[in-house]
Amino acid sequence: NREVHDTRTELETCLGREASMRALQEAAVGADEEEFAEWLQRSQFAESPRLAERIKIERGWELAVETALRIPLDALCETSAPNAVDIQQLNIPKNRMCLVSSGGECSPTASKLTLTPLLDKVNSDWDLGSALAGVFIADHDEQAWNAVASLQSHESVITKSGLWLGPNWLQVPGAAAEQDSVLQRERALEDLSRQITGLKEKLQSDQHMVEEATQKIGADEERLREIEKQLTARNEEVTGSKTELARNEAMRDQIVEREQNIAIELNDLVKRSQADQEQIATIQAALGDLGQQLAALNKTHQELDTTRHTLQSNLDTVRANWREVREKKHKIALSLEGHKTTAESLRQQIARSAQQQTELSTRCEELKLALASQDSPQNDLRSQLEEALKQRLSLENLLGEARKKLQALEADTRSDDEARLIAEQKVEERKQVLEQARLEERTIEVRLQELTERIGQTDFELQAMLSELPADLSEEQANETLEKTRAKIARLGAINLAAIDEFSQLSERKEYLDKQYEDLINALETLEGAIRKIDKETRTRFRETFDKVNSGFQSLFPTLFGGGHAYLELLGEDLLDTGVTVMARPPGKRNSTIHLLSGGEKALTALAFVFSLFELNPAPFCLLDEVDAPLDDANVVRLSDMLKSMSKQVQFMYISHNKITMEIAEQLIGVTMQEAGVSRLVSVNMEEAVEMAQAS
Repeated sequence: NREVHDTRTELETCLGREASMRALQEAAVGADEEEFAEWLQRSQFAESPRLAERIKIERGWELAVETALRIPLDALCETSAPNAVDIQQLNIPKNRMCLVSSGGECSPTASKLTLTPLLDKVNSDWDLGSALAGVFIADHDEQAWNAVASLQSHESVITKSGLWLGPNWLQVPGAAAEQDSVLQRERALEDLSRQITGLKEKLQSDQHMVEEATQKIGADEERLREIEKQLTARNEEVTGSKTELARNEAMRDQIVEREQNIAIELNDLVKRSQADQEQIATIQAALGDLGQQLAALNKTHQELDTTRHTLQSNLDTVRANWREVREKKHKIALSLEGHKTTAESLRQQIARSAQQQTELSTRCEELKLALASQDSPQNDLRSQLEEALKQRLSLENLLGEARKKLQALEADTRSDDEARLIAEQKVEERKQVLEQARLEERTIEVRLQELTERIGQTDFELQAMLSELPADLSEEQANETLEKTRAKIARLGAINLAAIDEFSQLSERKEYLDKQYEDLINALETLEGAIRKIDKETRTRFRETFDKVNSGFQSLFPTLFGGGHAYLELLGEDLLDTGVTVMARPPGKRNSTIHLLSGGEKALTALAFVFSLFELNPAPFCLLDEVDAPLDDANVVRLSDMLKSMSKQVQFMYISHNKITMEIAEQLIGVTMQEAGVSRLVSVNMEEAVEMAQAS
């Protein structure tokens, strides 16, 4: 786009130059004179080309041919020149007109010179031999001067610069001749026409390239959107896989924990079963003892029955004893029934424990099988996760490449903006130059009109006056002659008898003033030399200082912001008048101006610039007044780290209300007001305070 804009601008410039040069050419050859143009339309010369349009001259000899050509370049070219009667019947207007007819070639007169005739540099269908006969060319002025001695009366020699020498005459074209050269302007018009054609072809090619690049950018953006959609879908799949994996891992952890709990519970049941078996053995032993006691009691009962008859006398005693024994037996029987019931309940409990142990063993086997079966889906999920991670890595690589391309496009856009600004400045300068030229042209037109009116008020005619003027008369010579004539007229005034004395006095005063003038000129030259020296040294020191500050600013900015980039830029080409602008882009932002930054970002940018100045010319101390007020904690930490590193060369006095900033201080000085209206300074040495805290 920039190339298309530059090509279009250059094409418009060339078209404008061609139009202006075409207008000058038409004015030079008389094509813009309306009366003469109307006469040409009525006459037989309407289609006749101008001589300047039909001459082909070797490049570089245009001014020489135009100088030496005795036929005006606005002459009309005809295959056969009309006779005098025809010319009188044409009723030619009061304009200069010349006709050139095509005829046989005319060779130059034999000469002793070995130089090349000027006619060899001209390629034209029209007869110019008589106009350029006897005119030879020289490559440089020295060769032309050397050839003057060998020239005949009708011969002359001319150079590329337009210096024309004869046997006893010379002609210098002056500075305006090259500017008013019709042939050079015609050659320039041809070059401009070829340049315009090339620019149009280049413009069409560049526009085609811009369209292809635009289509490619659209396709790349569409592809980028598709990649972002695919990346989003893959991220969702990865998130789902991660969620499923986390769910499976949680289930596995629950199963492992359940297995551990079952093992612990199984161990407890085994221990309880062993304790129950020991208790059953104890009860059985007690039951055996009770059986033995019961057998002994039965034997005693039999003995008592045997001796009952014999112990009638002791019946009451025996009955009492028997009642006691019976009660004891009853108690023992009740105790035996209780032990039997306990033994039965223990047997049932043992049976339930054995059954529960069997069920737990079965459950444990099932859990082990389930745990073994869980490994296979986990492996599958792990493989799927690895595949998803690989896809995500490839997509991240693609995204990184796309971002790099985007950054490259941003860099190109930034360079295009800079080139556009430079081009706009040049266009503005060209507009000013064009406007100045228009004003000068308008001034010349007004002056020409005024002079024409003044001449019209006299008895003279402009054409007659111009015809009487010498051909080589310049404006400077005319002004000089006019001033001399006015001075002569002024000197013809009243006769002053004291002129001799006044002349001597004025001569002495002139000598004194000349000396003063020389002194002033010398002083002025000395001052101008000193000014140039100071300007040169100022430019050098300013450039060195600017480069050093810019380098420090570029290195300190990413440190304070944790990334990003910034630089200083000059606004003009003259180092004495130029301004300096700050270009800053924190990480993650695409701002085009520093005014789009937040307050904290502007504060950090200013600190980076100030610290770069301190690195260039360190001061003994630096006073910072609440510069951390608009900053958040992360930026305050980075600022504190930089202050720590810079405190090795510069002493900082910091006014702050931030606790993070206070932590890096070596000495704290605060103002407190314990009583209303009474302020008091409080000073704390941080090292002593830390030592006291450690000691306590």
